[in-house]
Amino acid sequence: LTSKHKNLHSDLISEVLQLYHSVGVPSPEVNEKRLPPPKIRFESLMRAGTIAKDILHDVNKAIFYYNLATRLDGIEERLRLMSFEIIIPIFLSSAATTSQRASAGISSAEISFDGSLGSQASQISKQQYYLQQAMELCNFVSVQCPDSFLVDEFKGATLRQMKQPILAFE
Repeated sequence: LTSKHKNLHSDLISEVLQLYHSVGVPSPEVNEKRLPPPKIRFESLMRAGTIAKDILHDVNKAIFYYNLATRLDGIEERLRLMSFEIIIPIFLSSAATTSQRASAGISSAEISFDGSLGSQASQISKQQYYLQQAMELCNFVSVQCPDSFLVDEFKGATLRQMKQPILAFE
């Protein structure tokens, strides 16, 4: 019975996430007059990201929703910076975590039979992916919010982590 409740809980959470996603990124078939305002779409995507991060503990889903919110057209600069300030540390901490796992030869996603290069290479490519995505988002937000010092700070942290992962936040 307990496992059924957990599955039901997970199913309900997934359904809520899908609903927030549908509001945040409406189907192309929706009449433009019926589209929710950008602020409502932004808030829906941010809620989905927070649920994914805090309740499901799914970093990749959280990144997905926060990224959509940050890149949404028509939102105020302060909202874009708010979501940017949430997502970049997730990218950087995910990259640092995968870097530490690669150094230790640990892989939570893949278990290779020999336990060596396969999982380590996978972790390194994940680290590079997170850092590349962080840099692309920094570039996007710097164009959208050219006067923001926050973008420069996070771009610097991302570059430092690309060059020397341990010292990224120092």
